[in-house]
Order: sequence, then C-alpha cells, then structure tokens
Amino acid sequence: MADFNPQRRYWLGRLATLTTSALSAPLWAHLTTETPGASWQASLLSAATDAQGQHYLVAMDTRLLLQNQPHLPTQARVYASPTRMHGAALHPQRPWAAFVARRPGTQTYIWDWQQESLVTTLTTPEQGHFYGHGVFSADGRFLYSCENTYHQDALGNAQAQGLLSCYQVPEAPEQTWQRVSAWPTAGIGPHELKLSVDGESLWIANGGLLTHPDYGRVALNLPHIDSALVQLNRHTGEVLAAYRPQDPLLSLRHLDQSAHGDILVGYQYQGTPPANTPLLAYYQAASGTLTALQASATQWQALAAYIASVAITPDSRWGCATAPRGHQVSLWDLSQGRCHALLPLQDAAGVRAYWHPQKQSFGFLVTSGTGVLAWLDPQTATLESLVQAPWSWDNHLSV
Repeated sequence: MADFNPQRRYWLGRLATLTTSALSAPLWAHLTTETPGASWQASLLSAATDAQGQHYLVAMDTRLLLQNQPHLPTQARVYASPTRMHGAALHPQRPWAAFVARRPGTQTYIWDWQQESLVTTLTTPEQGHFYGHGVFSADGRFLYSCENTYHQDALGNAQAQGLLSCYQVPEAPEQTWQRVSAWPTAGIGPHELKLSVDGESLWIANGGLLTHPDYGRVALNLPHIDSALVQLNRHTGEVLAAYRPQDPLLSLRHLDQSAHGDILVGYQYQGTPPANTPLLAYYQAASGTLTALQASATQWQALAAYIASVAITPDSRWGCATAPRGHQVSLWDLSQGRCHALLPLQDAAGVRAYWHPQKQSFGFLVTSGTGVLAWLDPQTATLESLVQAPWSWDNHLSV
C-alpha cells in the first residue's frame, strides 16, 4: 500500500493530459470549474483506468451534468489506485464509498470523498479474495461483500467456496473495521449482490465458476457449473430462495433490483451459445418467479454471449444491459418482457438507472471502455453523449 496516496486528487482538466486523444475544449471547460458555494455530492461512482495503465477511483456529481447548462459546471474527484477496482457502494449516511477489487484481488478501499481521505483498507483472509462487489446495510452499520475461499485437496485439485462476508462499520474514527461473519452462499463464484427492499436479506448472483488464483481467471469446472440467483438472510446466512437458469452453461453474474423488489439478472454464456439462448432474466417479486426475457435470435447474437452490467428503473418499467463484446446497449420493456431496442456503443461498460431532473423521468447513465458517459432515454430509445473522459470506465456504475 505504500504507493497509494489518498491525498492525490486530480481534476478532470488535469487528467486530460493522461491521454493522447483530442478532447473538446468546451466540454472540459464545462467540467473543470467548481460552482461557487455549491454543495458537492457524489452521485456516480466508477473505477477507471487510463491509457498508461494507471487505475483510478472516480466520484462525480451528475446533477449539474444532466442539466445541460454550460454555465453550471460540475467536477469529478479522482484518486490514483495501485489496484484495479471493480464495483463500488455508497454508504447510506456518511460520505464514504467502498471500492472492491475484481477477482482475484484481496483489498477493498473505503474512502471519504468529502474529506478527500482514505478511511481504511479491508483485506481478505489468507486463501481468499473478493469478487468485485459490496453493499452496505440500510442503517450503514455493516458492509457485505462476496468472497471466495479456496484450497487444494489431497489430490491437488482446486476447491472453492463462495462466501458472504460481513464487516462491521465502526462508530468512532479510532475504532477498526471488523469482519464479524462469513456465510456460504450456497454455491461458488458469487459476484454481484443487492440488499433486499426490506433490508433483511441479500440477493446474490452465484456465478458457479470454480476459480483459483494459481490459474488466474480460468474457470476450472467447465462444463459442470452450478449458477443461481440466491437469497440469504443477512443476519443468519440462511438460504431463503434459489433460482437456476434453464441452460446449465449460463453463469449468472450481475443483477439489479427495483423499488418493488423485482430483479433483472444478466448472464454470461460459457462457450458458444445456441442462437436463441437468453442472456437476461426477470425475477418478479409478486409471483416469485424467474423468467427469461424475450428477444429475436439476431438480437441475442448481437450481445455476444456476455452481459457486463444491468440496471432496472425503480418502477420496474425499464431494464438496461451492456454487452461490451458485442458493443451494444440493450433496452428492455419489462412490462412486455421483451427487448425494446439495441443501441451501438463501442465497449459498452457500466449502467445505472437515474432520475433526470429536467425530463422528470427515469432513464439510464451508461459508460464505455472508450471513456463515454451517456444518457439513455427509454422514451426515445436514444443515447446522448454527456462526457468524453480521458480513461476507460470499468464495467460498473453506482449511484
């Protein structure tokens, strides 16, 4: 951790020098001046990496950005990181963000975007690693993360167990964060997780892929994977529900939840999928069923068997998913259970549902590996570019 200086803060205008691509002067003028007296709020979080391989933690205030008024600039707060992070979680009360390392990383950074200081670094136990995602409890007292614990059996075969780990958030600055529990996730390869609407359980995407750091990111149990959407009691670790995809080669990696408790899930197919293999499914809380969404064979094939991030509007009306290998953003009409539109975006990455203050409606913020931050309007099925950043956004956004 000696190379990680949490006091290093870069304005976006300074970061423009980190890339050789030409950037629009008016655009960056819009982003690099702080509004006098403005109350800055982190409303968008993402990890990022520049052309030189330097990793960053990024927090942006998107309120002024979406107003589309050049005289109302916004800013980003950006921290250099020695490790590539993946997903992030905002603390519900404090100005903190938890950035979790991607597999097989072993660290989570907790930093205060208001005070511009690192709060602490969490490290997994030996023979363990994070899976890139975490979530705080509604009262902010606990941070939950998906982890892997691994070993080799007597025959030298790699073995692993997915864990839901719970870290207690200290009440006083002088106190330390404690890993107070770790429960099996009823599977292996747990990835993204969400707190249930009532705050008492967690929904987890068990990817079903056996991995071991000695073998990098290679899946060791193909074709025998066991992926599932699992619900665990956050107090006891009890398995409350489990739903599996129809095709055993679908690895459930990503999910998002509406205010009604409905869940959109995204799959990654392990191999070459048949033409009509669904890559997204929709869990409806009222019926307790997980149903594959509908699209044409051409639309499924355009997604290139890989969903990187998903989002659902709080009213359960619209869903969105990114497909970086297919260079597509897919928009889903969840009332019909069908694909509404495919929108091309080179190396599409993160997506989150967001309320647009001027349009007075929900839509989606979408990022790409080419540095684009865009607005997707479901009503018109169009993408509007908001920012061209001097880095590659990682595959997840938190708002």
